[in-house]
Amino acid sequence: MRYADRIKGVYLLGSGWPVGRVAQALMVDRESMRNHHKRYRKGGLMALLRKEADGNGPTSYGVIDCNDLSATVRYDDTINAQSIIKRFQQIEPQNPEAVRIHVICDNARYYHARLVKDYLANSRIELVFLPPYAPNLNLIERFWKFLKKTILYGRYYETFCQFKTACGNFFAGLEQHHVSLRSLFTYRFQIIGRSRLSAKI
Repeated sequence: MRYADRIKGVYLLGSGWPVGRVAQALMVDRESMRNHHKRYRKGGLMALLRKEADGNGPTSYGVIDCNDLSATVRYDDTINAQSIIKRFQQIEPQNPEAVRIHVICDNARYYHARLVKDYLANSRIELVFLPPYAPNLNLIERFWKFLKKTILYGRYYETFCQFKTACGNFFAGLEQHHVSLRSLFTYRFQIIGRSRLSAKI
């Protein structure tokens, strides 16, 4: 869960929002939101922004192709301009006939780094940025939520290696989840803060 989302979640809880509504707005699970709120109450802002464990564990992130529901996933110690470029270098060979490859992403700073811009100048990849603070428009967030529900809820992994293996098995067996994933990747987007409304694009 990103630091900005942790802060927004704690603020909304302090404003009287129920945890379920906060979790829905930020597209995170309730337990994570509860845990971050507890950390803030015990240790303040520094505790809220502290990395879990020792902060040195690998980070998993990826891209999903909404046409065939295939996923490209990486594990890096940190996400920065260099790791983003390596991810792009994974995507391009998987789409050899595409004239342009549109990658929909948020406005994280590393997407705007000079190294990334220089790489994209001679790449078939074109970034399409979502509006700020709009996780409900980001289809990859629905995918991560489904992954968490499938391999995390009610399960405990003793080591990161076991967790990584579970993730690998999930990605390798995506075909068995195609029906569920296809129902998630629709063009119906929830409008946060307005009751009983949906936008169809």
